[in-house]
Amino acid sequence: PAIYGIRTMAQSSSAPLKPCTICQSESSIVVPSLAAPKHFCLLHYLGTGNHRKRSKNKRSKLFVHPLRLESQLPAVQDLFSEAFVELQKEIREESARGLDLNLNLAG
Repeated sequence: PAIYGIRTMAQSSSAPLKPCTICQSESSIVVPSLAAPKHFCLLHYLGTGNHRKRSKNKRSKLFVHPLRLESQLPAVQDLFSEAFVELQKEIREESARGLDLNLNLAG
């Protein structure tokens, strides 16, 4: 049964997953479509904004291959954590520049 529109795909599924439509690596997520299903690795599912489109349409289905998803998750978590640290650094630098500019204008 589907939980929140997410269905897991058994490894022995009769319909094998195709490669990711963007990078051709092993896909873990299938987004059904009337035209043709779209296959994504976890990185490109999140990076293309498909997760946002799906959250707006609660009735849409999503098929996930849990073993592939589990194997792709650590690399994606590392990438997003690195991006978050970089963003924090840039925000600190911009804040410091703004503070320096305000102090120079006041002084």
